[in-house]
Amino acid sequence: MTIEYGVPEFRCIKDQNRIKLSGVMEFNSYNKVGEHIYTLSERNNVKKIIIDFSAVEGVKNCEMLAVIAIIINYREQKNTDFELLLPKNEYLNRLFHNANYAHYIDPLTFKKSSLDSISNFPAKRFLNDDERNQYVSEIMEIILQTTNELSRDSFRNLEWALNEITDNVLVHSKSKIGGLIQMTQFPKSKIFEFTVADFGIGIPRTLERAY
Repeated sequence: MTIEYGVPEFRCIKDQNRIKLSGVMEFNSYNKVGEHIYTLSERNNVKKIIIDFSAVEGVKNCEMLAVIAIIINYREQKNTDFELLLPKNEYLNRLFHNANYAHYIDPLTFKKSSLDSISNFPAKRFLNDDERNQYVSEIMEIILQTTNELSRDSFRNLEWALNEITDNVLVHSKSKIGGLIQMTQFPKSKIFEFTVADFGIGIPRTLERAY
């Protein structure tokens, strides 16, 4: 079975202490990964989980950062170790290194990316306002250097939006691991994609407290 437009269906199978992923990680596929991590770590008391991406054929940044937030939380809050098996797909293999996905999933095996990109901002974790401000400034500098199509007002509005979203992670989410931020540029379509993730209580519960 395949999903719409012939994209290989995403599958996530739990096999002993291994979570095997395959196909394309579309929207909300991170939920299944999180369910299996929860079962292995909290119900089965597994202390080392193998995350096998070898058969994955495509990922979305929003899904990867959500999975990474889950993994960091279980590593630091539940003392669960994770071993990463990289995708066999060459493009994805490079992406996992360059975007810091590999490092944040399995930091003992994979170092942070040393790629000095002038157009993209790899996934980075922020734990406080200083780090958050630094990363937002670096992202805005990349945008300023790579496009001349933003008006001053649009640039200011974008910077405000990024500050607001990332600040909400630290102020409202109650995420014990801080947050993650990434920016990817698609020059041909003139799109900047921003991804922010945390392991907090979620927007609905935050709003319940206020209303």
